[in-house]
Amino acid sequence: MNDINKTIIDAVIKKAEALCPDSLALIGIYGSATTGDEHKKSDLDLMILINDKNGRVLSDGFILDDIDVGYDFYCTTWDMLEGDAQCNHAHLSRLFDSMIVYCKDQSFLKRLDEIRRKAAETLASDRRYEKADSAYCESKKKFAESYLTESLAKVRECAGAVIMLIEDAVMLYKGWYFRKATKRTFDELKQLP
Repeated sequence: MNDINKTIIDAVIKKAEALCPDSLALIGIYGSATTGDEHKKSDLDLMILINDKNGRVLSDGFILDDIDVGYDFYCTTWDMLEGDAQCNHAHLSRLFDSMIVYCKDQSFLKRLDEIRRKAAETLASDRRYEKADSAYCESKKKFAESYLTESLAKVRECAGAVIMLIEDAVMLYKGWYFRKATKRTFDELKQLP
């Protein structure tokens, strides 16, 4: 891990200790730092897992002017991870691929492992076909909605949703999930058998 990333993670931990000592459960790194796609302008994707709403103070956004890289940190709740584990979409890298760099208590790591296990079971089971079909049906609704609106902005919103839902349906059908950033989605889709 590079020095900037380590400094940022240490700052999040220090902020948690000062403002919400019982809220921070664990911190994981995902995205380019774990996929090997990191470059000098890469940001740091953190899963900041919090136990309660007080931990929301750990969310932050800033730009390091000396390297012109923007950082946006969002807190993740246990409920959000449980929602991801339902596999209703295929953007599951935060759940599956986060490399844990801080854990306040081993019970939190056990809980995370159980959520990951449930999600992996869903992706490996026939339930994934239901999830894929649901995303496909939702994409058809968005497509129809785009024809029924007079607003160009709404058409664009629906078109984006259709693309995203179809991508999710394809990945879920195969029992896969997206591991890289949104801009690499089509690269990952090309790798499907």
